[in-house]
Amino acid sequence: MISDSYNRVSCEPSCHKNYLKAFLQVNGKRLYFTTGCKMKTPKNGKKGKCLQPYMQPLEVEIYERLRSSLVSNTYRILNEGGHITRQSLLDSMSRKSSNFLADLERFVEYKKKLVSTETIRSSYAPLLNHMKKFNPSHYNQQVHQEFYLYLADECGLSDTSIGKYFKKLKEFFSHSYSNIDNTYIKVHDAPKAVVSLTQAELSEIHKQPRTASRDLFLCMAYTGLRHSDSQLVTEDMIEGNTLPYIQLKTGSLAIAPVNDFVRETFKLYDGKLPQVTNQVTNRVIKNIGKEMKLDRLVLVNHFYKGKNRQTKEPLHTQLTCQVARKTFITLSLEQGIPQPIVMQLTGHKKVDTVMRHYTGSMSDGIMEASLALQKKFNENRRKK
Repeated sequence: MISDSYNRVSCEPSCHKNYLKAFLQVNGKRLYFTTGCKMKTPKNGKKGKCLQPYMQPLEVEIYERLRSSLVSNTYRILNEGGHITRQSLLDSMSRKSSNFLADLERFVEYKKKLVSTETIRSSYAPLLNHMKKFNPSHYNQQVHQEFYLYLADECGLSDTSIGKYFKKLKEFFSHSYSNIDNTYIKVHDAPKAVVSLTQAELSEIHKQPRTASRDLFLCMAYTGLRHSDSQLVTEDMIEGNTLPYIQLKTGSLAIAPVNDFVRETFKLYDGKLPQVTNQVTNRVIKNIGKEMKLDRLVLVNHFYKGKNRQTKEPLHTQLTCQVARKTFITLSLEQGIPQPIVMQLTGHKKVDTVMRHYTGSMSDGIMEASLALQKKFNENRRKK
């Protein structure tokens, strides 16, 4: 029987000019392994030459697990301020799988000091609960796929919900296991249907009774601010009719336009925009849209196990803080503002990123252009 125990792993960290090196014991076979780089900056270990042809499939799986564990535990020791020795690696690698969950629990406790209670309740806490039930002994690309199927099949979650959890899981890996490859932690790269408001719909929301969430939504729609940035900007940052700021998400500069309503809102809330969580804003703006009977049907993509299921839903059910930013981009382009200017206002660096946020009357414009081309083609054809 093949054992996945790490008890007979030996490491010689002083060999090869401070390069990390180990001999791994797999089913009685003594296999040489090195990360191919120095201990202070270990990467995913190389598989080693001419090893797998002499190993059974299950032995290869165990070997890969040991190799991945050696690298991840090296990072764990370095992050904890320890020294890489044979004994420290043996001690770290002999920890039970619950230590992965313990690291995740510590990360969630750390995030509780930084984000709102609703954010913890809606994303971080459910991720931790699902991971406890799944209880992996380790985490790599194969286990990640199994975890994805567990969330999709046993928990019945859509790809959208799973993607939200995977985003937090990737954040956890970046925080706790720095430089470990986590690019595989994702669901899919399929584009989402874009939802935005028309100028008339936005004006109707403006006429609704004043609340903090409604004011914040309108300010984001008028400035193009993300919710995360809207909670940080202040009135003293305004320069003339613009508000330059560094985006929290990308670290790049953006220049938000400032109108009279935004100025008034800053003064009303003591030099800041309304301090309301993303979840509360989304819930309130959905209720406002429902009361306004914003029932225009919009196309929505639902992904389940990588397959797209398109449905049409009432507009008010899709209203979120992201819709405010998409509305700003849509209306700006419809008013004839050049794309480079819109990119400066929103902080985007690529044109295609801006255009993915564009919706609304573009379809009408395309239709008009298509009809005009067809008409011209028919006229040329008659002349011939």
